[in-house]
Amino acid sequence: MKKIKFKDLDWYVIEETDDSVKLLLKNVLDEERIRKYSNDDWYVNGYEVRLTNDVKPPFDWEKSYVKNIILENFKNDLGIECDITIPSKEYIEKLPIEIRKCNCWYWTNTPSYFNAAGAYASVFSVNPAGELDLRYHVANSNGVRPIITLKKELCTEL
Repeated sequence: MKKIKFKDLDWYVIEETDDSVKLLLKNVLDEERIRKYSNDDWYVNGYEVRLTNDVKPPFDWEKSYVKNIILENFKNDLGIECDITIPSKEYIEKLPIEIRKCNCWYWTNTPSYFNAAGAYASVFSVNPAGELDLRYHVANSNGVRPIITLKKELCTEL
């Protein structure tokens, strides 16, 4: 998979069609961006952020803090029309391990586990070695590694 520079950030081209391109950020969003898009209630260690404040099952990606606040602010900063998300477990499984790795933990948007009493929800996350972790509580903190899908004509770096 090819690496490119787009909007002054390093990306992997993970999918390409005649009309569109899908890019995965090489690393998680940096501390400066997370602090800009968030507040002290949501992040720790500078660049790690809680996925949502709704910690009880069922986990709903569409209502999550990361989707509606972090990613929307990042998209606005990019200043382009694009679809934006974070990887699903299934998408991660398809990627080569060298692309899955990024030197820190990061979220997926795939629910993984709910305890029997319904007290908390977990999702799959990815560890620094690029391996999936089954049970990561949504109120814990992880990095955010966006995927954007945009019209190919907007990505002149290809």
